[in-house]
Amino acid sequence: MTTEEDIQGITTDASLLSAKKHAPAEKPKLGRKQSVFVGTIVEVRDKRGTLGSAIPTVPLAYAWICLFCNVFAPGTGTFLMALAALCGAKTNSKKPSRCKDFLLNLVAFLLQLLTALLIVGWIWSIFWGMNVVTQANEVKTIEQAKKGKRIKTDKPICKNNES
Repeated sequence: MTTEEDIQGITTDASLLSAKKHAPAEKPKLGRKQSVFVGTIVEVRDKRGTLGSAIPTVPLAYAWICLFCNVFAPGTGTFLMALAALCGAKTNSKKPSRCKDFLLNLVAFLLQLLTALLIVGWIWSIFWGMNVVTQANEVKTIEQAKKGKRIKTDKPICKNNES
């Protein structure tokens, strides 16, 4: 025969089972070398190679001119970028040097020009121009943020679309 205590024990066990079913999954226990970091991503940058880091930072209008030149005459916009590097435009090189950055941009220009017949150089010069425009746009956005101006973006900056 079942007693009242047995019946209460069964209902308690059943309620625990249903609670476990609907409970959120337990967090895995971390081992000795594992850690959890909770924070905010402030900035994400591309890691660029030697040639990519030699791209000078120029005003946005100049960057668009270089992209336009690279689309219609492969390498010419890259040559304009080499001249900007020679004139002292900032680059992302580890050890910035006007001559080194100029020569790297000049090498990129020559390679784009020589391989343009194979279509590879033409595509490369277009991507190079797009990188220049992207970099100039990022710098402009950062400068506006430092000045406290309102920035127009496609994505919401604040949580829950608050502004």
